[in-house]
Amino acid sequence: MLITKLSNFLENVIESISVFFYMIFFIAIFVQVVSRYIFNSPVVWSEELARYINIWFVFFSSSILLKHGKHLSVDLIDKYLEKMSVKVRVIHSLILNIIILFLVSSLIYGSFELVIETWSIELVTLKMPRGLIFLSLTISGCFMFIFTLENILKDIIKFMRGGDN
Repeated sequence: MLITKLSNFLENVIESISVFFYMIFFIAIFVQVVSRYIFNSPVVWSEELARYINIWFVFFSSSILLKHGKHLSVDLIDKYLEKMSVKVRVIHSLILNIIILFLVSSLIYGSFELVIETWSIELVTLKMPRGLIFLSLTISGCFMFIFTLENILKDIIKFMRGGDN
């Protein structure tokens, strides 16, 4: 399926970018700790960089979790569904994925509006547009949208096959 190939490619790209973000986060925190406690002269920009890189890291990584269904769930419902037929579990998954699709669409729309509204505001120490922070929500929301579409298509195919993979 074409969307699965696109999804797998995007997952690899997101994982690579997330590792890069995490490395930058670690370096920024390390620079802050060394400059503050060894040289007794804190670097002003490293804390702000770490904060905003962490936002990018979390949202990019969460899109991969969504793809694999590792997002938050209620264990009680999951335990109950284990006793049900495969078709009932697929219908449940399909309904949840449709709800997620609408929520992710809201995330994309709302965060894009925030990007536009805050693009002209400059971050204090990094001297970059504040809209870059909210751009992480928009981009990761697009990834989540694609991954959720893939999950919906898989659910429909699974349902049509009677619950078989």
